[in-house]
Amino acid sequence: MFLQLIEMDKNAGTLNFSYPPGPAEWHKDDIADKTIENVMSLQALETLLCKESGKAPEKLPNGNAWKTIRVIRKGEDIGCVFDIRVKYHQQYYPDME
Repeated sequence: MFLQLIEMDKNAGTLNFSYPPGPAEWHKDDIADKTIENVMSLQALETLLCKESGKAPEKLPNGNAWKTIRVIRKGEDIGCVFDIRVKYHQQYYPDME
């Protein structure tokens, strides 16, 4: 499912996203996107999106949203959130390894 970050609240530490409703995977011009506000964790975001898509089992497995949510930037898959976090820490905090 395509998810777009639309706002970051640095003071509250939350994110706001828009996404296509129901089982749609990509934005469509004739259907308004839904929004989710004040997201505080990737696990909560993943749970909401799985339920919204209608494809999720009744009881979601306890997964790791950091590894299942992927980032697409300018049409290029730059990796899952976990990989991006690792690259960031290696680049900006190399002595912490």
